[in-house]
Amino acid sequence: SGVQALVSKTGRAAHRLVGSRAIAGSLSRRQIESLEMDGRVVTISPDRKVVATMDIAVPTIGADRLSQYLGYSGKGVTVAVIDSGLTPSAAVPASRVLASVDFTGARSTNDGFGHGTHVAGTIGGSGVRGSVRGVAPASNLVSLRVLDASGQGYVSNVIEAVDWSIAHRNTYGIRVLNLSFGHPPAESSRTDPLAHAVERAWAAGL
Repeated sequence: SGVQALVSKTGRAAHRLVGSRAIAGSLSRRQIESLEMDGRVVTISPDRKVVATMDIAVPTIGADRLSQYLGYSGKGVTVAVIDSGLTPSAAVPASRVLASVDFTGARSTNDGFGHGTHVAGTIGGSGVRGSVRGVAPASNLVSLRVLDASGQGYVSNVIEAVDWSIAHRNTYGIRVLNLSFGHPPAESSRTDPLAHAVERAWAAGL
């Protein structure tokens, strides 16, 4: 409390960070130099900005090089995102979401969980106005909601979404399906209905 009072006295907007012994504040260089002489202060660190970016993920998988050297941006390709829905944003505007269909029975394609929106940004975020830049920033998307607001759903919903993608692939130019969710195998792929659905999609050229 003594250090916080000192920070408050010398700087402004000082407040203790809940759950730690740290104190955040805004100080001048002279005030920082004065504070570091106080024996109660262990260390002083800059309060750096954090931003939502894909600046590590995209180059890690080589997507930046595909765009820079080969000109691939996803233009003309539609990705069906089978997930929790999709909330349009600066990264993925509504104009690039060609269709939204709910398979959960909720009669809503809103993303109440957030995972589908995150995945859509990873796939096709445009990077405009500081937003997330994804792997294929010029791609279009189709949002097929199979997960509810708690991030859960049923295999039957996913199968319906996969078959919908197959049936509408030419209408929307769907060439890729994205299924980013857990499905622990409980039977052989020879009998697993979801495996069969994915095989149908593959055979249809997706």
